[in-house]
Amino acid sequence: MVKIERYVVGALNTNVYVAKHDGAFIVDAPHGTYEILKEIIEKREIEYILITHGHFDHIGDVNKIKLSTDAKVVMGKFDKEVFELSKDMAEIYGIELEKPDIDITINHDKKLKICGIDINAIVTKGHSRDSISYYVPEWKVLFSGDLLFRGTIGRYDFLGGSKKSIEKSLKKIFQLPEDTLVFPGHGDATTLKREIVQYANF
Repeated sequence: MVKIERYVVGALNTNVYVAKHDGAFIVDAPHGTYEILKEIIEKREIEYILITHGHFDHIGDVNKIKLSTDAKVVMGKFDKEVFELSKDMAEIYGIELEKPDIDITINHDKKLKICGIDINAIVTKGHSRDSISYYVPEWKVLFSGDLLFRGTIGRYDFLGGSKKSIEKSLKKIFQLPEDTLVFPGHGDATTLKREIVQYANF
């Protein structure tokens, strides 16, 4: 039986999800994640770190966790400009940001086998150039990062953001089953059915 736990971490209250199946994987790892998940990190239970995008509030502790667990990092094709902007933003909050050491780079929609479960890595650009959403068909769960929240969508006025791209990405994920549970990068969970009603004209 799947078990998904949510922790709210870091300067911008980022959601970190821990999913346990045959082993554990986490979605995003902002600064502060290591301390929150220290117990399972020290037991080396985490096998994968799935990153939704490269903004500082989602990647701050990636390398620290990877070094302690040998977990594989999955992330969209990295953009140096996005990282440099994130690095500058992190410094405002007193965080020294390291560029993530990526093991599996996602350039296009791709099916993965993570901890014994099938996961679809879906390219959902718009909030950033490299945004990825992770859909677990067996669980009907979507980790949407900062693409889609409860009652709103992600910002597209950052470097690499695009209104046209975010609308295209929303149309893509709205093809998933309506009863899909959406776990966003910030705030509470929602369902696709609830959000489709608001953005049906996209």
